[in-house]
Formats: sequence, structure tokens, C-alpha cells
Amino acid sequence: VCGLCSGEVHIVAINGTDGYGCFQLHTSTLRSEPHIHTEAHQGRILAMTYHAQRNEIVTSGTDGYVKIWVIGCVGTGTLDNPHSTDKKFRARQRLNISTKRYFRNEITSGVTAPETYYVNALAMDDVQDLIVGGVGRDIFLWNILNGDVILRCPHLHKEPVREMSYDPLTGVLVTSCERTAELNVWQLPLNVSSSQTMAMSVSVSATTASNVVTTSLSASSLGIMHHRNGGRSDNGWRGLVVSFDTEGCLNVWKTSHKRMRGICSFSLPLDKSVQPYVPNIDSVEEAAYFPSHIDSAGVCHV
Repeated sequence: VCGLCSGEVHIVAINGTDGYGCFQLHTSTLRSEPHIHTEAHQGRILAMTYHAQRNEIVTSGTDGYVKIWVIGCVGTGTLDNPHSTDKKFRARQRLNISTKRYFRNEITSGVTAPETYYVNALAMDDVQDLIVGGVGRDIFLWNILNGDVILRCPHLHKEPVREMSYDPLTGVLVTSCERTAELNVWQLPLNVSSSQTMAMSVSVSATTASNVVTTSLSASSLGIMHHRNGGRSDNGWRGLVVSFDTEGCLNVWKTSHKRMRGICSFSLPLDKSVQPYVPNIDSVEEAAYFPSHIDSAGVCHV
């Protein structure tokens, strides 16, 4: 499904044929048996992110939960030297956050589908210790320490969020959605706890074809403008965004708080013989259970 890399450590999320999601901790060679194999969700894993300073990973699944896991060596609590055969590693669940409770009325009345509370995308703010999640069409910010909701921005998107990339130094969040070609750039407030919403900076169509969907995003800051008193400016950032779509195109964008401009786009040589995994279920179950992770074009997350 997805993976994370921290130095010589690789953490990989895998969805099994039994319908359950797990994650594994590997060394950089990925050739030996995993140091950790942990069943994470009673359903499939949708997204994963990592807090390097706390040695914690955050996962979300179709069971409607966001889970925080502490990973590390049994003796030291760190991930140093994973190649050592003398060390034993473990993963311990520290916190369990239910997203269903925020949609309790809709679920009870039967007017909402399961994908409404699915967390299809996750990002980490390791500066303010916040988890950023795309929950349906909403954006949630949770405190990683206790799981409290710091900020909820409902109905920011026309379709469920599919991918996101976040830069904690600038507070810039880039999102893409299901069934749309738009890329959206948001500016998080300087003081998240005292704000009620985020400011949208710019939105642009990533392609002229309406049926093309962005399947992966990565954003990087190029610089920050500062106030004279040394503080960060809400509207003083610029950066690069790299997107990958179901046409097999890698797109590079130059962004600022005023505009988003395409720099270049090129097609990657994809292996057409590789077929995506499609579970043996009927069309009704497919639409309800895998709304955001079935790609008819055969292009998965990168």
C-alpha cells in the first residue's frame, strides 16, 4: 500500500488477501525476514505516516480508526543499527482514535457511506506534534500526544481526499481528491489551536483530462518570507510540488501563495504487463469497501 524510509529502516504497509492490514519493519536491503510484523487494522490500511523524533508511526484503515504505534529496539527504544542480529524490535500501540464518532449522526441516519469517515491520507507535523488527516472531504488535525481534535475543517473538498503532502515549516498543505484532477494548496494558521479553519491559497487543474486522478504528491519548500519581527508570514512561502497521475505522468509545479505554475511534465515508462491487485468481490462491495484505492489504470501509490 505505502511505505516509509528513515535512514536504514524501511516500514512497509501490506494488505493481505484476508482483508487485514499489517506493517513490517525491514532493513535497507529488504532481503531478510522483517524485524517486526504487526497486524494493524481489522480492515485494510489506507495510509501511514511517521514521526521521526518520537519513533512513532500513524496508520489509518477501513475499520474507521487512526492508530499510533511506538516502534523501536526493546533495549534502547530507538531504531539505530537495525542490521544488528542481537537486537530485537517491537511495535506497541499507544493510542487509538475513532473517526466514526465525528459522523455518528450521519451513520445512524444511514445517509453516509463508509468512505465518509475513511482517512485516505495522512501527514505529520513534527514541529507542533500534529497529525494531519484527510477524512472524507474534511481535513482533521489531531494532537499526537492525546488524540484530541485540534482543528476540523469540514467539506473543504468536492470529493474525498486521496493524497496529501504537508510542510510543517511553512504550514503549507497540498491535497488531491478522488474523481477530480484538481490540486489544492492550503495555508494552515500560525496558531492552529485558536483558528477555526484553513486558508485556501490556490487551486489548479493538474490535467485537461477530467478522468485523470493524481495518485501521489510530494511538496518541498523553497523559502519563507519573514516579518520584520522575525515571525513567519502567512503569505510568504514558495515551493515545488511533484505529482504523479494515472496517465503515468510526473508533473513538477512551482507554487506560491498567489499561483501554481507547471514547470515540466514527462511520461514515465510504465510496465504495462504489471496488473494491479483487485480483490475477488462484486461491484457493490468494491465501491463501498475500496473507494479510494482501486485504480482502473493500474497505477498505484508511488
